[in-house]
Amino acid sequence: MNTNTSIYPTMHLPATRPQTGFDLRSLQILIADSPNPTFVIDAQDHKILCANEAAFSGCGTEAVTGWELSTFIESVSDPKFGELVYFNNQWLRIQHTPFEYAGEQLVKVVLLQDDQLPTSDMLNAVSDLNAVLLHRFRSPITGIQGFVSLLKDPANIGRSSVYLEKVDLGLTQLVEMLEELDLLQALEREDEVLYASEPVAIGRSAEQVANSKVSETGKPVIVQRPRQEPLVYTNEAKLQHALKILLDNAVDFNRGEKPVRVEVEKNRIRVINYGRAIPEEIADKVFHPFITTRANSLGIGLTLAHIVLRHVGASVFLKQNDAENGVIFEIMLPPQ
Repeated sequence: MNTNTSIYPTMHLPATRPQTGFDLRSLQILIADSPNPTFVIDAQDHKILCANEAAFSGCGTEAVTGWELSTFIESVSDPKFGELVYFNNQWLRIQHTPFEYAGEQLVKVVLLQDDQLPTSDMLNAVSDLNAVLLHRFRSPITGIQGFVSLLKDPANIGRSSVYLEKVDLGLTQLVEMLEELDLLQALEREDEVLYASEPVAIGRSAEQVANSKVSETGKPVIVQRPRQEPLVYTNEAKLQHALKILLDNAVDFNRGEKPVRVEVEKNRIRVINYGRAIPEEIADKVFHPFITTRANSLGIGLTLAHIVLRHVGASVFLKQNDAENGVIFEIMLPPQ
């Protein structure tokens, strides 16, 4: 499977298909304007007849005609999302549309990003918004921190020390928000970067993150690992960063007696919390920026997790949203 991400700005199609002689250029009209990777394949042998620019870019070559579609994508069956395919370093949904052309049975194949995830256009708009927020937040916070430092002097504090501690706590929260925005801005600038990968024992790696969270909060996290440790090519630091975000949310929102769980299976890591479902009105947009139910949060943690994982060829999905049976976020890493 080729995962080269170079861009090919033009399409070069043969004028006719040798086997039948029908005109392929007219098929281009069906797919040329699609922003999603799109192929037209033969319904019998699944060989590619033509493809659009997004498909060429993801395949890393324009020489796709005549190859079977499975040369460039790897598919798995998923109980929630149906068929998922791994293409151009990310997991996508696949849409098949059979049709007849010049007496032959063909299929239009479109690879779609999941609706839960923000589009590239949305992330670009967020980048512009980040620049404004960073400028407006940083100046007043710097001034307030200076005044707090002066007032902490014993000669100035007096009876105001209790209130100053609360102000200091609020400032700490604002600074953490700024750090999140800084990180989001940096990641968006690196949108096309794919970090170097190496074989990672993802069960051990997940357990390290879970143990760190237990030490930090004192709250239990159960890790379920298979006997045979899965090795997946990925960037361990980025994977652990995204997993920490998911665990932070899971521990914060967990309610009741059941502890947070982390389950590792093949190339998947599931983070499960209980007792509180995500409100229905935002469940389909949980990875979009600035979506949150917490007053002191910017709502960009899950957006960060999505972007970080995309940089290592992985994806994250909300697989289940059930207070009793668990809210499940699942990381899907590249195929083993």
